[in-house]
Amino acid sequence: MFKLNQNRSLTSGITTLFLICMTSFVVKAGTIVVDSTSATMGTISLRTAIATAISGDTITFSSDIDGDTIHLITQINLDTNLVIIGNGITNTIIDGMDNSRIFEITIGDTVLISGMTVQNGNETEGGAILNAGAMQIVNSRIVDNTAESGGGVQNFDGTAAFTNTIIAGNSATVTGGGVFNQTSDSITFINCIISGNSANSGAGVEHFLGTATFTNCTIAGNSAPSGEGGGVGNRNGTAIFTNTIVAKNIASIGPDIYDQSNGVIIDVGNNLIGDTSDVVELFTTSVLLGQSTAPLDPLFNIDVPMAPSFDGDLNLLCGSPAFNAGTPDTSGLNIGLKDIAGSPRFAINRVDIGAHEFQLSDALAPLVVSSTADSGCGSL
Repeated sequence: MFKLNQNRSLTSGITTLFLICMTSFVVKAGTIVVDSTSATMGTISLRTAIATAISGDTITFSSDIDGDTIHLITQINLDTNLVIIGNGITNTIIDGMDNSRIFEITIGDTVLISGMTVQNGNETEGGAILNAGAMQIVNSRIVDNTAESGGGVQNFDGTAAFTNTIIAGNSATVTGGGVFNQTSDSITFINCIISGNSANSGAGVEHFLGTATFTNCTIAGNSAPSGEGGGVGNRNGTAIFTNTIVAKNIASIGPDIYDQSNGVIIDVGNNLIGDTSDVVELFTTSVLLGQSTAPLDPLFNIDVPMAPSFDGDLNLLCGSPAFNAGTPDTSGLNIGLKDIAGSPRFAINRVDIGAHEFQLSDALAPLVVSSTADSGCGSL
């Protein structure tokens, strides 16, 4: 049933005998509840909710439609300040049916999107989302979208922040398979997985201008086989890495990180870079650095298959070099108390590198000898 919880107050400047003159109309932001996957009589769809909303409104989703997919024929324009809160990545799913972008955020608008999956978007720029405003994506998935640039997201002329978000299985025919940051403004990634994306360059993230910050992220399994920057391509911007895994990506130049001569890399420390062949002189603080002749394996539970794909399991195996290798002092990093899976971030002594935290329950699991080796995980 249609639920529209909006508080609207009417105040009168002049009161007549019949109270017919009202000179002031004050509108307050409220909550609109989406309770249908399509616009039918007596219900409200996502498109209708957004069209109805005023600046500052919050849009939520009824549990009655949990698990049902909202299919879009055309994109939805987000042209006012909004908060859109889904019920989780398996419950709130918005699908562009390979025919349409999902969202476009216009200049000057602030939008928070949380707890949903956006998938199967298709557009020239920004397959799932084209952003020109101030965008925050939290606890969400952006998967299986397609574009020429910005297969998952294109940040065109605004700021973007991704937290606890999976960007996977997206593809771009030109650049930025997962994300293309085209703006001179900032873009941040905290506790994010960027995996299984493909493009000609910058398969995971193509960073063109401005400042990109990666904190406790895992960037793996992205592919630009004939181009540059399988994991991250940094063109003319500044890219800052802290507690981040960039490994097992593919490109002809800079398989994990490619840095153009005009770009700047800041190695805050405690990163694991599988192959630093294009940026070895730029990572001067971190120590877990591999080379093309000897790549450093972070030891994932299951590696990501050939991109585009959002399969794989990037949890850390026992013995991973990323275990307990994060920065001892996490103040100011805003990584929160949970990892991307919702498990405690501070599980054993100090944080791990990457989006997943190895858990005490894993460490205390029943011990089984599974290896004849003299040392290491599984040995006697």
